[in-house]
Amino acid sequence: MIGIISSQSRALGFSFRTSQRTFWRQQCRRAIFYSHNSPSVNTDTPITQATLTSKDETFEFTSTEFVEHIVVQKQNVSACDIIETVLQRRRDNQLTVTNLSATELLHIGAVWFLPAHMPRDPSLGHKPMRLEKSLTLNVSDYLRIHHHPRRFPTVYDYDWSLHCNETTNQDAKQLPGVIVAQDETKGYIIIDKPAGVPVHMTVDNRLENVAACLASARRRLLVDNDDGQSNDVYVSTPQRLDQNTSGLLVVASSKPFAHYFANLLARKTENQLASNNNSTVTADETPTESIHKLYKCLVCLSQPSAAATTEGGGTDKQQSWSVQKAYSQLQSYQLKKVRHYLEPSIRSPKRFVVQPPSNEAWPECLLRIRNVGPLGALTGNAAAASLRASLWESHDLPPTHCHAVVELEVELLTGRTHQIRGQLAAMGYSLVGDAQYGGATPVDMEYGVHVSAPRLALQCCELEFIDPDVRLKEDGTVYLTRSHRWNKFRIEAAWWTRAMEEYHLSMQSLSSDEATTFADDAAFVALTNGTQQSTNRKIARRDLLPSRIQLSPGKNKYVLVKATHPDEREEVWFVKSAAPNECGGPYHANVAQDLGEWITAAGYDADVTGGGRIDYQPDSNKAVVYGFSYGYGKGDHMKAAKLVSECGIDASYDYSDELY
Repeated sequence: MIGIISSQSRALGFSFRTSQRTFWRQQCRRAIFYSHNSPSVNTDTPITQATLTSKDETFEFTSTEFVEHIVVQKQNVSACDIIETVLQRRRDNQLTVTNLSATELLHIGAVWFLPAHMPRDPSLGHKPMRLEKSLTLNVSDYLRIHHHPRRFPTVYDYDWSLHCNETTNQDAKQLPGVIVAQDETKGYIIIDKPAGVPVHMTVDNRLENVAACLASARRRLLVDNDDGQSNDVYVSTPQRLDQNTSGLLVVASSKPFAHYFANLLARKTENQLASNNNSTVTADETPTESIHKLYKCLVCLSQPSAAATTEGGGTDKQQSWSVQKAYSQLQSYQLKKVRHYLEPSIRSPKRFVVQPPSNEAWPECLLRIRNVGPLGALTGNAAAASLRASLWESHDLPPTHCHAVVELEVELLTGRTHQIRGQLAAMGYSLVGDAQYGGATPVDMEYGVHVSAPRLALQCCELEFIDPDVRLKEDGTVYLTRSHRWNKFRIEAAWWTRAMEEYHLSMQSLSSDEATTFADDAAFVALTNGTQQSTNRKIARRDLLPSRIQLSPGKNKYVLVKATHPDEREEVWFVKSAAPNECGGPYHANVAQDLGEWITAAGYDADVTGGGRIDYQPDSNKAVVYGFSYGYGKGDHMKAAKLVSECGIDASYDYSDELY
């Protein structure tokens, strides 16, 4: 039998009520089958159109990019042999496949089994079970083989039995621990979950996750402490964090605590959705909920792309954007409740909107930005370049037009999938490293899909919950009740903390001209007004306007200013560059101040539309316009160069930020 199959996940077909063997034959016949004399398979066929061949009559198969569906056609066939045949066939056809053996694939949990006598309808309570070791298969038995399972190697970088600060004298190369605190009596463990590790097992990997690693570590401890007698351990995860999110995670080591904490989570969400009256909060407010979680994250301040601003102002909106405006807008959200609605969908990335469709029930999402940290620039000098390199790993690049980053502390009020990532991205502040929501430009791709960065700048940094009291029922079983005590855990440092600290230390040692191209420039512009209106409207006179082009020799900051007649709406454009000792300070606002005052004195309104730098060399009569202003945004360099050229200077421009 030779087959070429390209099917979707619906090829599983468990919802169809039909006989077992007939059903799977029908699935395979939906594909296009060739005779034994068919031409050889083209191995250059892309993975998205997986082409597989087989002359083996042992089984029928349906294949996708990720999964192989097998229906056995012979009695007494080894599952391990079938898996090896599948893996080898994919290797022979140069298709994506794991380097694991069949035994290892079984051990990791990438193979699922359903015996022939069980209905293929999950509504009847029969679903495939994970197959962890080989067995003998019979006719019409079903296997689902995940031939390229996802791996999470970060789990092997930690010792899951140790506390974070715990050390032993047995091994100088000891791995770091993950446990922050634990209480065996009440039945909980608090860990610092590493980024890149899923909380639960995945459909193709049962071993490399938080629950499995902790359970394995606890079993080893029981063996060591109980003279070789292995005991069952209980580990469950009532709380979850996204795979690439790091930080504090609650793990239950007893069923009573798992039930207790799950109830706390459910009540928290219910109470938050019921109390929508208070939109602000004081900084010292005491938590009234039974669970309180704070997240630390690093967000991008990125200039909107042309595509993103087409409906909301297009190029004008792009040119009006500046780091200062984006930062001020972010600060305006501090201590306020932010509300979005999540589109019901299993797809990622998730869609978060401010106003849901009136005829659909979209879950409400609430968070509060507790603190907005200082700016960190990504362009302009060695400190900024070093920060940029530290935040995005080699396989990802920063988002286009990302000029700065800011650290936030966010209180999560409801617990929705991707909530912090999606809500902040919907507000225009994607998380560093988050390729799905615009916080990175992926370089590597797998199966035609962007691969998420392993280091997402999101950490659960603080966790509080009501400490339980242990009670006994009449039958001697344990249950937990709420007390009046609070447990509080906090992590001060995230993986990006050191990079941000080094950046700010480096900025302190820079010269005044270098150091004031970033947050200080933005802050100064905030104190001065980018638009100045004339109070002398009755005598607006063009002949009193200053020179349209004012350039200082060398590399200096420049501003592009538009003067508008208050009545006739006439526009006159000005370009000015100046050294700090000429304009009274090192900021773009200093360069603009005298020019703006002169224009308004002539009766015109002055608007600073942007800025950057101009490298003017009088000896060669050349000028280059480039860079950007953190306070006013990037100027229209082409317009500025054209204005300078009209004065007889050979002017060119460069829109890239790297020359800043």
